[in-house]
Amino acid sequence: MNLFQQIFNRSKTKSIELIDGDNIRESLILLKSGIKKEESKDYFGALEDFNKAISIDPKFADAFYNRGYIEESLNDFPSAIQDYTRAIELDPTMHDAYTNRGFAKCRLQDYRGAIKDFKSAININPRDSRAYYNLGVVKYNQRDLENAIKYYSSAIEINPLYSNAYCNRGYAKYELGNINGAIQDYSRAVEINPNDAEAYNNWSIAKLDLGDLDGAMKDIDKSIAINPEEAEAYNNRGLVKAKLNNYNEALKDFERAIEINPHHSNAINNRDLAKKKLNES
Repeated sequence: MNLFQQIFNRSKTKSIELIDGDNIRESLILLKSGIKKEESKDYFGALEDFNKAISIDPKFADAFYNRGYIEESLNDFPSAIQDYTRAIELDPTMHDAYTNRGFAKCRLQDYRGAIKDFKSAININPRDSRAYYNLGVVKYNQRDLENAIKYYSSAIEINPLYSNAYCNRGYAKYELGNINGAIQDYSRAVEINPNDAEAYNNWSIAKLDLGDLDGAMKDIDKSIAINPEEAEAYNNRGLVKAKLNNYNEALKDFERAIEINPHHSNAINNRDLAKKKLNES
């Protein structure tokens, strides 16, 4: 059985109101245009607008911030870090720039630098729930589960509707053996976000561990209904069916998992075990 990966969160593009001054006004118009293009997933169009805004006003912190966001969206993390750094130099109070720079550093596996950025964001804005959440993800990846739970709890305290934080805190609790605590967090996550396929998947694993096979099947079916292209969910549903001695149907799920991800080693091993059980019967 496997849990889904924990995912970092970053802040969205940001805008400010137009003010007087021809060059400033033109650069702000370009900023707003770029943000609209980003919202419609026209990343290259947005990048062009932010480039123009910066060429007009080289000290425009928001333009550097938003260009960094687009570069992150295009997986150009070194350029994103450079632009967030420039935004911070121009506006040291821009906590979202620290949070997003930390996100980019995580993607480059610079966890030490990321932790420093997330803590800087919190120093500026103690209510930055994303910074606490991302600290939780880093600590989880470093296998410091107790501190991961602490940071997720801080994010939830600030934002009680932070469904990802509940789901991720559930992961950490599960791995520490607190299965009932994990179930409570998964339940809250799907209450907030009924389309959280990951929470349903992990909820099913916890129920399976408690021997609640019907509940496990119900939750994993919901996970697959929400996201029918997730190999892990099919592998986990196959495990539930195998527990129910339904090896024919379990085999189908393992094969579907392998079809989606041909390198899914757990599904490959489980498929072979299911075939062996069927041959023995």
